[in-house]
Amino acid sequence: MQIHRLFEIVYLLIERKTMTARQLAEHFEVSPRTILRDIDVLSGAGIPLYATRGKGGGISLLDGYVLSKAFFSQSEQAGILAALQQLSAARYPDTQSVLQKLKGIFLKQPTEWLEVDFSWWNSAAVDKEKMALVETALLHKQALRFTYSNARGETSDRLVYPLKLVFKSMAWYISAYCTAKQDYRVFKLSRIRGAALADEYYGDLPLEAPPLFIDAPRQAPEPVTLLIHPRQAHRVYDEFEAEQIAVQDDGSFLIHTALRADDWLYHYLLTFGPDLEVLHPPAFRAEMKAAAEAILQKYQ
Repeated sequence: MQIHRLFEIVYLLIERKTMTARQLAEHFEVSPRTILRDIDVLSGAGIPLYATRGKGGGISLLDGYVLSKAFFSQSEQAGILAALQQLSAARYPDTQSVLQKLKGIFLKQPTEWLEVDFSWWNSAAVDKEKMALVETALLHKQALRFTYSNARGETSDRLVYPLKLVFKSMAWYISAYCTAKQDYRVFKLSRIRGAALADEYYGDLPLEAPPLFIDAPRQAPEPVTLLIHPRQAHRVYDEFEAEQIAVQDDGSFLIHTALRADDWLYHYLLTFGPDLEVLHPPAFRAEMKAAAEAILQKYQ
């Protein structure tokens, strides 16, 4: 948000000549202290700003100042536009308007070389609608109401104060303060249903998103050897480290890794179907055999 505000402060001062910190704060819906920090940033970047006291005073630009493309080298101009394109592609708020203004100043039309879409193939519209709702809640400090299903299959209604949107391990999460639990919680976006904005503002509360973490596992990883069919190459290279993979003469993959023996592990290994065989340890083989037999029983 700050990059958009910094450029707009300069545009406002070019247009209106002089504005007070309070007027700028009201325009951007931030505190006067935030505006003063922005002025310090702009001054440090070489923008000729000065302040006058008394009636009719305020923050002004030196007469005749024009935001010029000559302020940046050709490579800096290209770098700024490329960085803004990356932010815009990742749906960072307010970058598109800044990008359009800088295209005009620099007289450049950058190549549209990047597109980022984190939605699933079969639910793009739903995912984008949900993301837009969360973005609105975060930017306007508005509570969010939804139904949530946790990893244990338990479903509950939640009213939360969203604090941060996090992309981690191929999934989106909301770090938020949960009013039901009276504590910070992390919610996986794909498990949220029926999300809607609630008529409750939380911007005045002293809340700060804690670091994202998962509970420490109780079991230590065990050495595991897997044999995986060549047709699963896309998953092998996505899900295992290069040093764990040994390609065999027939194109199959011998995987030497370490995994924790729990229910999640066997469900994960079963997603490879008949294309995976556990070679070691024997206890893992026995568990996989029992799981496969349980599946077979359902089809007898």
